[in-house]
Amino acid sequence: MVLVGKSKVEKLSRKEQGGNSLKKAASQWTRWKRADSYNGEPTETEEMRPRWFDSDKIPFEQMWPDDKLWFPLLLQKKKFVGNVQFQGHDVILSYKLDEVDEL
Repeated sequence: MVLVGKSKVEKLSRKEQGGNSLKKAASQWTRWKRADSYNGEPTETEEMRPRWFDSDKIPFEQMWPDDKLWFPLLLQKKKFVGNVQFQGHDVILSYKLDEVDEL
């Protein structure tokens, strides 16, 4: 699949704090690109099976908890940076999202 008209949209830092204060926190930087069109067919991988959803029916309950925070900005074609801190994989301790002009 080839993305047509792709653009950088956001950078997001995810940090996971362990339940034990001695355990090191895991950290992950994520970058997404959005495209309004593509050539070819989406292909299933070990990690993901492509599916299409209406923008008002995105199954956020089946996604990372922070997706519902930043995904609306992505759909609105806004550029943004952010930081999300988790306890484990499911509990958001804090987050900050900022719209920016450039990435």
